[in-house]
Amino acid sequence: MELNTFSVVASCQRTYTLGVAVSSAVPAVGAVCPRIVPGVGAACSQSWTNPYLAIDALARVLDGKAASAALDTVLAGDDAR
Repeated sequence: MELNTFSVVASCQRTYTLGVAVSSAVPAVGAVCPRIVPGVGAACSQSWTNPYLAIDALARVLDGKAASAALDTVLAGDDAR
C-alpha cells in the first residue's frame, strides 16, 4: 500500500495572509504537520512527520535567518530525511 501526503504553504503579497493545507492518509495529520507563527512565517513537515522541523525552522526565521537558510539548517540536521 502506498500512502501519500501533500502539503502547500502560501502567502498573499497584498494582504500578507499565510495559509497552510495538508492532506494525508495518516489520521490527524493537521495536528502535527502545519505551523504558522504570525508575523514570521509558515512551514509544514511531512512524510515521517517531525513537527520540530517546522518549529525549529520558524524559530530560526524569528531570530533573523533567511527562510532558505533556516530550511537548509533544519534539513541538514534531519537524519530521517
